[in-house]
Amino acid sequence: MSNIKEHSLKVQRTAHLFSLGDESADTQWLITHGYAMTADQTLKKFRTMDQENHYYLAVEALSSFYWKGESGDVPVCSWMTSRYRL
Repeated sequence: MSNIKEHSLKVQRTAHLFSLGDESADTQWLITHGYAMTADQTLKKFRTMDQENHYYLAVEALSSFYWKGESGDVPVCSWMTSRYRL
């Protein structure tokens, strides 16, 4: 009987970013979302903030899943998975 071996395969992934405000603003913010959210959902909370003098960039985690299983409305994201946490 042979031993099971783990292998790694590097693949190209697409990251999603959302922005709000003036890109040339003096004050720029990098925003990360919480567990089971998306970057655009998080950025919506900043719509009432000063967009003339501030620029907000929200990055989205690469691990996504359906919050309520396959019946969930939209995929949500997480920065951490149950494997390879370190």
